[in-house]
Amino acid sequence: RRAFSDSVRERMPWLDYAPVLHASALTGAGVDEALDTAASALAWRRTKVPKRRLNELFARAQLLRPLPVVRGARLKMQYATQHATESPTFVFRMNRQAEMHPSVVRWVERTLRSHWPFDATPLRLVFKADPPRRRR
Repeated sequence: RRAFSDSVRERMPWLDYAPVLHASALTGAGVDEALDTAASALAWRRTKVPKRRLNELFARAQLLRPLPVVRGARLKMQYATQHATESPTFVFRMNRQAEMHPSVVRWVERTLRSHWPFDATPLRLVFKADPPRRRR
């Protein structure tokens, strides 16, 4: 079992949020656990994270690990909100447009999952920049 789980994790690293479950069609062992996991995933998939708690979390997280400097200016998360629940989508408003490095995206996802597990549920992360202000 352990070797199979390790093989699945190795072949599909992008599914690190999903548990690897073992069930037997012959004996039915593990089916109850799979159903419980599916029910938990559905509940987390429909969970709405309060905007205030989300913003407090990332304000503290940015103090501990500031975002990178891009073209001479540090990226800053201005605010975050959960846009949708059925496929949990989080929108992060940034101070400037920049392509997010994969390590930053992983850090954001891990920070979210450390406070709200979203068991067996993929998250969508959207990073948007506020439009530049017009000079008068």
